[in-house]
Amino acid sequence: MLSMFLAIRDVTLFQAGFDDLCSGLAEIGVRCVEAALTRNLTLPAPVNSLHHGLRVSEPDGVAAATEAYASRGCSICALFLPTNFNAPRLEPEIEWAVRTLRIAAALGVGVVRVDGAMSGPDHLSRSRRLALYVQAVERILAATSGSPVRLAIENHGRQGNDLVWLQGLLGDTDPVRVGLTLDPANLYWAGATLSEVYHTVEALAPRVFHVHVKNVQYPEEVREQPRPLGWEYGRLVAPIPEGDLDYGRLIELLRRAGYEGALAIEDESLANHPPSQRPELLRQAVAHLRQWVLECA
Repeated sequence: MLSMFLAIRDVTLFQAGFDDLCSGLAEIGVRCVEAALTRNLTLPAPVNSLHHGLRVSEPDGVAAATEAYASRGCSICALFLPTNFNAPRLEPEIEWAVRTLRIAAALGVGVVRVDGAMSGPDHLSRSRRLALYVQAVERILAATSGSPVRLAIENHGRQGNDLVWLQGLLGDTDPVRVGLTLDPANLYWAGATLSEVYHTVEALAPRVFHVHVKNVQYPEEVREQPRPLGWEYGRLVAPIPEGDLDYGRLIELLRRAGYEGALAIEDESLANHPPSQRPELLRQAVAHLRQWVLECA
């Protein structure tokens, strides 16, 4: 049976006031976290997470991290990397990604999220930016040949939401190992109309390996109008049940395309609410999404 399951980014739990990842997961009713892996190759510990990291650069550390999470009834569904494949020093970016894919395989994590944005895009042509990105991806894949771990590029930033660039990237890379961390709200943030978001999700769904979930609530009169990049986002970002994006519809589009994997909550509206309200907002998001997701993870 095809399955989707709920997860949440570690940073979202921290923003909601949870210092312990696994305690936060239990409180909101989710078992899986998308965890950031630092450049020092540490993961947040399942308890005292803000102040304690688990180094996973060696097999003993991987085994300890696996046991630490499993013993508390929670797990890691994806690793998060804020990569920059046009960095002035590219080699450390490539090495970080390569080592992360190897660590993910050892942890039993099947997806690594990387960034579709990169520095210095304004003075480079789209074709040049695409070539640079594809070259980086190909180097990572070559260094991890045979790995079961998939690279999931997020439609993030101006470049990541340029659909011509994104379709070119998907067309030039291995469809088995390279796909998307799809964030429908990022498409909306970038100026797509509400209808365009649904059409784009349907078109991209066959290459989706991971999903981020957040929402925005624009005035009704602008929902079907093109908008400047990021227009009023900080003010209008909304709790997941309250925004314009119909996640029942979006989940159905993903289901039809055969998507199996996480719907990772990334509620960026939390900062607009008092700290005391944030855990309840996450519980409401979980209840809202569970209308359409049978928990199978």
